[in-house]
Amino acid sequence: MENKFIKTLLTACCMLVSYGLVATCYMAKQDEQVLNVTSFGAIRNDDTDDRAAIQACIDKAADAKRVCYIPAGRYIINGDLWLPSGVTMKGDGGKSVLDFKKGALRILKNKLKEFSYTNNYNNEIVPGEQLAALRAGANSGATSLRLENAGSIAVGDLIYIYNNKRDSWTVLEDKSKTALWNSPGTEMARKELFIVKGKQGNTLVLDQPLKFSYKQGATVGRHVGAQQVTVTDLAISNYAAPYAVMLEQPRQVILKNLHMDANGGILLSHMAYKCQVLNCNINVTKNRAILVENFSAGNLVSNNTVNYTTGGDAAIMALMCSYDNTITENKVTGHGTRGTDEGGIFIHALCYGNKVYNNTITGTAEGVGAYYGAMDNEFYNNSIKGVRVGIISYYARNNDFYKNDIVIQTLRAGNTVGALIFCSDGITLTGNTISGNILFGVQLQASNACRVAGNNIQGISPEKYSFGIKVIPGKNKGAENQLGNNRINKVKTPVATQ
Repeated sequence: MENKFIKTLLTACCMLVSYGLVATCYMAKQDEQVLNVTSFGAIRNDDTDDRAAIQACIDKAADAKRVCYIPAGRYIINGDLWLPSGVTMKGDGGKSVLDFKKGALRILKNKLKEFSYTNNYNNEIVPGEQLAALRAGANSGATSLRLENAGSIAVGDLIYIYNNKRDSWTVLEDKSKTALWNSPGTEMARKELFIVKGKQGNTLVLDQPLKFSYKQGATVGRHVGAQQVTVTDLAISNYAAPYAVMLEQPRQVILKNLHMDANGGILLSHMAYKCQVLNCNINVTKNRAILVENFSAGNLVSNNTVNYTTGGDAAIMALMCSYDNTITENKVTGHGTRGTDEGGIFIHALCYGNKVYNNTITGTAEGVGAYYGAMDNEFYNNSIKGVRVGIISYYARNNDFYKNDIVIQTLRAGNTVGALIFCSDGITLTGNTISGNILFGVQLQASNACRVAGNNIQGISPEKYSFGIKVIPGKNKGAENQLGNNRINKVKTPVATQ
């Protein structure tokens, strides 16, 4: 009789769940999946260093495949917090605050903390990393690699190939070498990421073709960063480190519903692969809000709200050969005063295949831009308002800017320009709306083979000194630029060639 009563009670309890009520039987099962940092010694809302306690919770949660839960309160952190593969870290939204006095939120690499690298992509040192060399050159479009020794690589591994070019930043920072910055013939640093779909001896079959060609001796290695990590529903305060979250070689990491007040926000670096930054509120004062850099691929940055002041050239940036990333539905507000290099969203330094669309950018110096050899990127359907320059292409090539809505209005110093195309090749500027207090609707300078067509350009008065489109030829004459079907109103000079 007693067993029958208990069975009936449990059935009724679970039925309550289906009606949206919190039932004890459900909560007990849920709690089994959660480890609370207070159980490891973390003390909320005092001056105690909680780093060791929270790290213990993280490590245990990863081992037990549970969630490290950080209940509401402020926790003092005096050092790095390290995230291993498979861990989930969750709080109570903005009420759960990690207050970093030192260090940052980081991930393990090759299951270790002891790795290092210089300020760019050079000289990365990962203890225990096993590298192989390309035995025979591989051309663009190839779907297999023949190695000297592929013994440590298995089917299903995420691998990279690297052409061993280590001087690209030196070239890009040398203004005497501008002829090399955007030239297709210049060999710059390249790394690509692949899943191994098959293996025959020392030959690896890749999940997709090579974009670039690689010579014999190119380096091939396994991606060894932590993977399948989730950090969600937390607030982070960090005015000690360059970035509050610094993830190097992350794979399939999700950062979601985070609130940050910091020098800089989120860094995804060194081959970050298919990570997601979603629905975060990021307020930064000295650095970028989100940076995806150094050969990172397939990442998604979406639905974030950013308040950006200065530092690092732009609020959101893809940098150094990063590719196939998507930046969409973000809201960026600028609070700085400089006339340049405080942009909204930039694709920079040899990056390619990235998409920037449906973002709202207000009050920055520049809206969106492509720089230093960035190629084959798309910028479209962005709302860009209250800026000095809406679109900028600087030593870039074959990028498309279309259907963007740009309103030029600013107190920042410098010429006001809807779209500045400078020393660039093959740029397409079509279907954009450019309005406001413009000196130049479009300034096309020292650029070749560009197409400017179907844009709606409207100034504030035909009496004011202004140009709809100003073409300034450069010394190196290439293919002709094409201008056509642009609607130009309320400027003094619709089209002019200097």
